[in-house]
Amino acid sequence: MKNLLIISMKIFVTLTIFWILFKDVTIDSFLSNIFGFDASLIFTGILLLFLLNFSIAVRWGIILRCFGLNYSLSDLSRFTLIGAFFNQVFPTGMGGDVFRVWYVRKFGAPLDVAVSSVLLDRFSGLLGVSVITLAGAPYIFAVINSEEVRILLLIFVLLLLSVAGFVVLTFSLRSAFTKLTHFCKFVILAVRLDIILFVIHRIRLFMGRLIINYTDGLLIVFLSTVNQLCLGLVVFLISKAIGSYIDLLSVLCAFPLVILISALPFSFAGWGLREGAMVVVFASLGVPKETSLVISIVFGVSLFLSSLVGAGLWLIRTQENSSLKRDLSGSNRV
Repeated sequence: MKNLLIISMKIFVTLTIFWILFKDVTIDSFLSNIFGFDASLIFTGILLLFLLNFSIAVRWGIILRCFGLNYSLSDLSRFTLIGAFFNQVFPTGMGGDVFRVWYVRKFGAPLDVAVSSVLLDRFSGLLGVSVITLAGAPYIFAVINSEEVRILLLIFVLLLLSVAGFVVLTFSLRSAFTKLTHFCKFVILAVRLDIILFVIHRIRLFMGRLIINYTDGLLIVFLSTVNQLCLGLVVFLISKAIGSYIDLLSVLCAFPLVILISALPFSFAGWGLREGAMVVVFASLGVPKETSLVISIVFGVSLFLSSLVGAGLWLIRTQENSSLKRDLSGSNRV
C-alpha cells in the first residue's frame, strides 16, 4: 500500500507538471516544432545514447575492480543495458539499479559490494555533472538572462561544493565517523540516518581508493564527464533536428542543471521535472517554451528507444532461465 501510494503521488506530480506546462501552449505551435524534423539527427542521438551504456559498463567495471572483482565487459554491458531499460519504465528512474545489483550478486558478488558498486556508479555520474556545472558556471552566468536561473545555478554550485567539503571532512574525522555509523545501527531514526551514513561511508572509502589508484580515478572522472557532455550533445542534435538553433557550448553547460533537477525523486522516472527544468533553464537562453518542451519530450523518448535493446536482452535471458528450469525439472522426474 505504501509503495502504491508513492507511485500514485509520482504519477500525480508528473501529470500536474505537464498540465501546468501545456495549459498555455497551443497545439499548432507545439506540432509545428515536431513536423519536418531531421530524422537522421534524431537517429544519431539515439545511437549515441545507446553507445553511452558501454561507457557506463566500463566505468562500473573499474569500480568493481576496486572491490577486487573482475567481470567481462560483455557481461557488464548486458547488465547495464537491461538496467537502462528498467530505469525508463520504473517509477523511480533508478529501478534498473536493482537489476544491476541482482545480476552481479548472482555472478558471485557479496550483497554489500553489489549495492555499493551501483551506488558508487551513480555517484561517479554525479562527479561528471559536478565537473561540467562547476567549470561551466562562469559562462552560464554570463550568457543567461534570468536572475532566477542564476540563483538556481548558484545554489547547485554551493551544494556541490558543500558535498565535496563534507566528503573531505569525513577523512579527517574518520574515528568519530565510524563510531557514529556503528551507533546508528542501534538507533532507528525517522530520516534513516544509518542508511545515509552507510552511503557516505562507502563514498569515502571509494574516494580513498581512487586517490591511491589515481589512474582509475582520473579515468572514472573522464568517462563520467564525457558521458554528460554526450547527453548535452544529444540535446543539441535534437534541437538542430527540429530546426531550432541553440549554441552548443550553452547546451553543454546548461543541461547538467536539467539533469540535477530531473534526478529529484518526485516524479515518474524524471518525466515532468525534466520538462519543467528544460523550459526554465532554456528560456534563459532565449529558447521558446514550446521548443523546449519538444526537445525534452523527444529526448525522453530517445532515452526509451535507446534502451529497448536491454528489454530484448532481458527477455532472452528470462527465456533461457525458464528453459533451463524446465529441463532440470524434467530430468529430476526421470
